Amino acid sequence: MRKKLAITQICGLFIAAILPLIDGMFEWITYNRFTNISKTEMSLDNLMTVQRIGGGPILYYLFYIALIATAVYCIAQLFVEHRLWSNKAMVVLPGASLLLTVIMLVACDKYTDTFKWNGELRNVAVSWGILAYVQLAVLGAVVIIEFYKQFKCNE
Repeated sequence: MRKKLAITQICGLFIAAILPLIDGMFEWITYNRFTNISKTEMSLDNLMTVQRIGGGPILYYLFYIALIATAVYCIAQLFVEHRLWSNKAMVVLPGASLLLTVIMLVACDKYTDTFKWNGELRNVAVSWGILAYVQLAVLGAVVIIEFYKQFKCNE
C-alpha cells in the first residue's frame, strides 16, 4: 500500500512542479481611476523570478528544492525498505513545499503597484486564478497522503 501511495505522491509532485510554469495561475490586472485597462494571465514563475514579488526567486527556488527532496524521498520508498521511511518527522518534506506555496501565493495576491505610462497613472493588482487553487489542492493531497502513510498505513 505504501508503494502505491508513493507513486500517487510522485504524480502529484510532478503536477505541482509543472503548474507554476503555466500562465493562468494569476491574473495581472491593470487599471486607472476610471476603468480596468487589461487583464493578463500570469504564471507563478513570472511573478516570482521576473517581477520579484514577495520573497522573490529565493522562495521560488526553495519551493523546487523541497519538491525535489520530497520526490527523492518517495522514489526511495519505492526501492529501499528501511526504517527511516516510517519516521513521523518525514511529514515535514511535503509540508515544506505546501507552506512555501502558500507564502508565495499570498505574497503575489497581496501585490499592488503604481506606475506612469504615457503620463497617465496606472495601478496593478494581482489576483489568484484557478490554477492557484489546483496547486493548493494537489500539494494538500500530497501532505494528506504522507500523513496517512505515517500514521495509519500498516504495510
